[in-house]
Amino acid sequence: VDRATLIEALDNVRFSLPVDPIYLPICAALWDKIGTNIEAYLEFPYSARMIMAIYLGVLEREEDAKKLLSSLSNPDKMALGADLYRVANELLGYQNKSYRLAIWAHKRGAMMRGPADQAWVCFLIMQECRKLGDPEVVREELIPWAEEALARPGSEVAVPPGTPGGGGSRWRYAVRELIWAYDYVGEPQKALERGEYWFQQAKERNVSPQDLLGARLQLAEAYANAGKAKDAAQILQALLAPDASPSSWLVRRAQTQLIELATLHPEIGDVGLPAPQLERISPDRPILRVRVGDKAPLTIQVVGNTTFRVNKAHCTVPFVQTAVYWGPSRQDKSVQVIVLSVEPTEKALKEEGTLIIETEVEVPIVIEVVNPPQ
Repeated sequence: VDRATLIEALDNVRFSLPVDPIYLPICAALWDKIGTNIEAYLEFPYSARMIMAIYLGVLEREEDAKKLLSSLSNPDKMALGADLYRVANELLGYQNKSYRLAIWAHKRGAMMRGPADQAWVCFLIMQECRKLGDPEVVREELIPWAEEALARPGSEVAVPPGTPGGGGSRWRYAVRELIWAYDYVGEPQKALERGEYWFQQAKERNVSPQDLLGARLQLAEAYANAGKAKDAAQILQALLAPDASPSSWLVRRAQTQLIELATLHPEIGDVGLPAPQLERISPDRPILRVRVGDKAPLTIQVVGNTTFRVNKAHCTVPFVQTAVYWGPSRQDKSVQVIVLSVEPTEKALKEEGTLIIETEVEVPIVIEVVNPPQ
């Protein structure tokens, strides 16, 4: 296939997330033809150039990719910024390559799109920093960016519901990730100082407290990490107050943190949570029936009050595997699921055993592997 045909095919690839994987062999063919002559790629049409930059990221040629992305122009800066986000998110979420390039693209896109986005991309930069796993990258890339984004006028302004990243103030991301970042680089006291400072600034700049509940949760964790368990408990208890109206996921997180905190630090006293209580298991006598050679899962639902947790479960039948997940969110209940699975076997058998849940609940279970019908 000639070069012009390949470029045209690349320019017609659907550019959404995830990018149609057909771009990978097309780009590989172009790379074989053109090689490291980056000037030649600068002549590609807009979309083809953008996707070729992703491919260069896959090859971990980050500086070459930046040259292509820097050469792009679009009178609609919001659209160009969104395209740069797609480049970064393809590398971050689908290719798992060139995270520093993804950070650069997220920042460049945010600078085009305005102060609210500059606060929002702190969440994405945090993910990229986590994958890199280097505190110095966090210190270099995330901390100064988050501080500058929060200081920038307009970054606190709420965006409409339905906006990518959610409605409300994007400070929910910038404050939370900044606290996390200082904690991650080993500066817990700085996490507390800067967190409290930006919460005070949020009051002065009329940021809704509801938008910062997740950041409050992160601040509680920072207090705990700094050895200030009582302060952490007070924040978590305030998040669980009836007038706080947190989401169900945040209730679960706050309760879990408070239970762990009270267990590790009994000196903080009664934290005011109800005792964990199991309400029901469905089915209460599970039967896992699977054909020879198949691997069929069985799902068991465990429901308790809001503080009930299933952390681990195991089955006394040796060839049965277990996994524990959160179930559908409910404000007044804890719903978790235990998934049992049997490794494929070559013969029919029947075993009776027990599913043991870490909370000392034992559920009788029958495992039956049957021959497929003739």
